[in-house]
Amino acid sequence: MSRPAIGYGVIAPSYITLSNSPEEGGLSHGYLRRGSVVKVLERRFLNKGAENAPSTPESWILVEGGYQGWLYEGSVDLYDYEEQAKTAAEKIVR
Repeated sequence: MSRPAIGYGVIAPSYITLSNSPEEGGLSHGYLRRGSVVKVLERRFLNKGAENAPSTPESWILVEGGYQGWLYEGSVDLYDYEEQAKTAAEKIVR
């Protein structure tokens, strides 16, 4: 049974590593290339910062697109609908 999507994304960098956890330093679960369309399944906000300093929230998304794993949200262009993402991906890879 697949999870419902909360949106769709297009990979912006040349390639990106999927992580097994929503944080830096997670284990690699594969790679996605620029222009790949992914289904966004979940979003998590994590506080990042030193113990005695103000924390900066980071947003991570769980995606599915050939592989399933976590990505830093800032590396993905997000869309509400799959067709929007596909149209954007076509423009990126031209």
